[in-house]
Amino acid sequence: MNKIFTFIFSIIYCHTVFAQLITDHSYNPTVKTKTYPQNNGTIIYIDEGHNNHHLHNNDYIPLSKILEADGYRIKINTEKFSEAVLKNFEILLLASPQPDSINDDFRTLPTSDILSIEEVDAIKEWVHNGGSLLLVADHMPLAGTINSLADAFGFTVYNSFVMSSPSNGIIDFKLSDGTINDSSPVTNGRDESERINQIRTFTGHGFKIPESAESILRLTKSQTVYMTKETWNFKEVEDKFSAQGLSQGAVLTYGKGRVAFFGEATMFKARLWGKKKYGMNHKKAKDNYQLLLNVIHWLDNKI
Repeated sequence: MNKIFTFIFSIIYCHTVFAQLITDHSYNPTVKTKTYPQNNGTIIYIDEGHNNHHLHNNDYIPLSKILEADGYRIKINTEKFSEAVLKNFEILLLASPQPDSINDDFRTLPTSDILSIEEVDAIKEWVHNGGSLLLVADHMPLAGTINSLADAFGFTVYNSFVMSSPSNGIIDFKLSDGTINDSSPVTNGRDESERINQIRTFTGHGFKIPESAESILRLTKSQTVYMTKETWNFKEVEDKFSAQGLSQGAVLTYGKGRVAFFGEATMFKARLWGKKKYGMNHKKAKDNYQLLLNVIHWLDNKI
């Protein structure tokens, strides 16, 4: 009975939510202090070589517009990672890779890594030698698809949902309550105008950071980690525990390179469901776009 309920719920949920969620093309915040002249900045490669859930010409149109307004250039990677592919990359955005063929098995445990051992090793070596990686992985099962890569840098991924309640995964991180790290260059920016005061995320996962990393979005005991056996099925949970001490956004210096890791994806998108807004365009996520810029500036060694 639970299986039937979950199946029906998932069909209804996907039809009524995801099918109607569209990119907000009107969202276009002003970049006040541009890092580079137009189309003259560091190239940011967005990975689309692993059936990625988020694409530059769909979910990441607003993200690309913001970064291009700051002078960055956007290019697309469609190849598997190797030393040869990565050698000319400076900044790589790798978000939510998926299997080539998605079926019901992908929604249930176990979740398989998408990147091969060779790809993980290539990225790890590239970062160690000076590359900068922005890694984004959404809630279960997408969190599980980057497990080996995150582990290579010392992060422990919980392939899960982090929720304030079983029906609410929205989290507001605030500078005023300490859930935003007030001592990080990523949250302080280059000057007071770039300081981050509040970030909203829209249902992601939590992860444990290595000692050498710095958490910038701190989860607390008011959130719970749900280790579900199946996507969005909170009636069949392998484990659940407090999110206290975990992170949903962190940065790490690794060798000569840098890694920024975020456990939720909509925070850097701008989407509409009818008149409702999800992502950077939401009124309570007004600093999200500046966090995106600050993260890129940090990865680009500008702060």
